[in-house]
Amino acid sequence: IVDKTYKRAQKILENHKDILELLAQNLLEHETLTGEEIKKILDGEKIEKPKKTETTSRIGKSKMPTFKDVDQNGHSPKRRRQSMKEAQPSSN
Repeated sequence: IVDKTYKRAQKILENHKDILELLAQNLLEHETLTGEEIKKILDGEKIEKPKKTETTSRIGKSKMPTFKDVDQNGHSPKRRRQSMKEAQPSSN
């Protein structure tokens, strides 16, 4: 059963090799693809995405945290300040 299924899967991949290579090339270029973008690629359309930089996220120009922006627990400076305030005894 396993050999038969393996051969069937291999045949499917071989039959669609051109599509798989096209998707792989687009993934290498864009890193991620939405379902809509995959449909466009399969329909022969070229997709255009803004080039990402290392310091911007997908949702905008917000700066992504870097190693120096977090402590050994993965907390940002803002989160560290919140933790310190929570740890202080109340003055009541």
